[in-house]
Amino acid sequence: MEPLAIYITFTNFFTSFFKSYFKPLIPFFMEYFNVNEPKIFVMMASILTLVSSFSQIFFGYIADKSNKKLVFLYLSVLITMVPILFLGYTKSIWFLFVIFLIGYLGSAAQEPLGAGISGTIGKEKSTTLAIYMVGGTFGYALGPIFITFFVSHYNLKNATYIGIIGILIYTVLFYFAYNYFKTHKHLKPKNKKAKFFESFRDFKYIAPIWFLTIHRAFISIMFRSYVPIKSRMLGYDLTIGGLLVTLGFLAGTFSNLLGAKLEEKKGVKFINLLYFSAFSILVFLFSASENIWILAISYILADAFMFLTMSVNVHYAQQLLPENKSFASGALMGFTRAIGNVLITIYSFFFGNNVAFILNSLWIFGIFGIILTIILIKNK
Repeated sequence: MEPLAIYITFTNFFTSFFKSYFKPLIPFFMEYFNVNEPKIFVMMASILTLVSSFSQIFFGYIADKSNKKLVFLYLSVLITMVPILFLGYTKSIWFLFVIFLIGYLGSAAQEPLGAGISGTIGKEKSTTLAIYMVGGTFGYALGPIFITFFVSHYNLKNATYIGIIGILIYTVLFYFAYNYFKTHKHLKPKNKKAKFFESFRDFKYIAPIWFLTIHRAFISIMFRSYVPIKSRMLGYDLTIGGLLVTLGFLAGTFSNLLGAKLEEKKGVKFINLLYFSAFSILVFLFSASENIWILAISYILADAFMFLTMSVNVHYAQQLLPENKSFASGALMGFTRAIGNVLITIYSFFFGNNVAFILNSLWIFGIFGIILTIILIKNK
């Protein structure tokens, strides 16, 4: 694995680690601000996610034109650190929202650029991209554990020191990386003259995989949201639902790499057909069962199959837009998640309280995903 790929992967881990703090701290924020309604912070989390996700396609466009990609990455990391630097001095909910919004935008700037660079490195570019995403996955997994432990045992104002230490570590790393990689061929700008809206003229080439990835985001995110709800409704301990989500997340880390390997042999259409087929069967088992072992196995496997397609679809879009890889990455990563979350909000508004209906509809949506894959994705 090339040194540049290792640096980019660590950067993704670093930003994901510091971005992941808001949601696990919602119970803490409720006590800290003496607010009894969790929906205020849940809505804030949704807005933060939507704004950062929608902005990724713009940041991807900027990244493709930039001739200072390493500096771009460095600044994005510094901006991501804003929440941890000021968290201990937050006196109002609005200030809390502003600092996290700034941090989320920093992470949004890093993701499409990092994915765009990773998709050009090495002989097995899809594997390099998958490893880059694994770095982010570990960051999202470890960040919540760290921050909840920290605020439970230390004064919140001490969080500033964590931010300062993080900035110092990454600054030293950036110093060596910049001097070593600044003339690297994969960091040169591409399609520099294209204007933002002109980039959308080529969007038609990635539109089929984009629509398919929105559908995947819609059903997979909604399924993950309702897993803890069903386990709790069946009388299982609250920690069981959280444990299932964590185990599915960890299983997906390894299946993401497997998906990259399979893509090289079978292609993107096969991977998506495999995912939607397995998802339909496993969600049907999950919705029909009340046994904890069947619930656990079906959910973990469903999440693992979802992760098969994660880096595969992004890499496929990058191949279709070789001169705008960061733009393609932003469109397939944050932008699809944002639209998927909008669809979930609308769907949940009408049917969200009927858990059985939601779960049964999801495996039907999985079958629809098979049909979409056959129609939208052409064999090379």
